[in-house]
Amino acid sequence: RAARNRLLSHRRHAKIIASAHFKNSNGGTEADLENTFRACAHGGRADVVKVVTTAFCLEDAIRLVHVAKNVKLKGNPPKIILAMGAVGQISRVFNEFLTPVTHALMPGVAAPGQLSIAEIMTARNMLSIRAPLIREMLIIGRGITMSLAPLLFNTAFKYLHLEHKAKIFDTEEIMGAGAAGEGSGKAAGAAGGTDALVK
Repeated sequence: RAARNRLLSHRRHAKIIASAHFKNSNGGTEADLENTFRACAHGGRADVVKVVTTAFCLEDAIRLVHVAKNVKLKGNPPKIILAMGAVGQISRVFNEFLTPVTHALMPGVAAPGQLSIAEIMTARNMLSIRAPLIREMLIIGRGITMSLAPLLFNTAFKYLHLEHKAKIFDTEEIMGAGAAGEGSGKAAGAAGGTDALVK
């Protein structure tokens, strides 16, 4: 515990994911799971809270999803949930942060019940579970109407089953150039879920 507190107190700019893993347990009752989430939050000092359990029946996975959705944590950190096992796969579908966290080129299954990106996103679409935020990316620059950047971005989004869109914004005035640096390739945030990439 002392080492953990030192890490949380001296992390500087590092982001910390605090997690609890129950390899052979469903995590207990709703109250037990709530206590686990709160313990992982470390009083608001953890940047992300992750709770992994093992589902022995569908109710185990649903309980984890329900608690994660409703538990109130100091600092309101994003939560990652995962109920391992075939009957826990629904938790991977309902997980809202850093999902899907897998890749087709992985050499093997990382945990029991692993789903592919396509399987997760297909299930989410069937259940009308939208991404927390669908973003529009603007590639901003002068004389860039023939740029292949939107094609590259949109192909990647489609491959990952994401609904984000990228398009060209050709202009003589490079908005956000002062913040992102003209030609730097850095993204400048904009309102309404829009990212601007200055070319």
